[in-house]
Amino acid sequence: MSGAFHIESNITTTELRARDIEGTTSPLIIPNLSTTDTQSTISANENSKIAYAYAQSSSATMSGRLELAVNNIRAAAESFENWDNGQ
Repeated sequence: MSGAFHIESNITTTELRARDIEGTTSPLIIPNLSTTDTQSTISANENSKIAYAYAQSSSATMSGRLELAVNNIRAAAESFENWDNGQ
């Protein structure tokens, strides 16, 4: 592609950054409550279980969004690389 716009992508650096973002998702995984945590009948424990379930759901949503962002970063890098290589 003579005279074409050149984007100057760096697929290696982009992949390293994508992996950095992926690495942030593992701390977002919140384990299930212990079975002993479900045996109490006090209302405060019930409220804490509801809050814990909300935190788990929010964490899963954020992990999914980060995964989507990583996929988009990789796709954009691949597109730029293809452009630079005239494909």
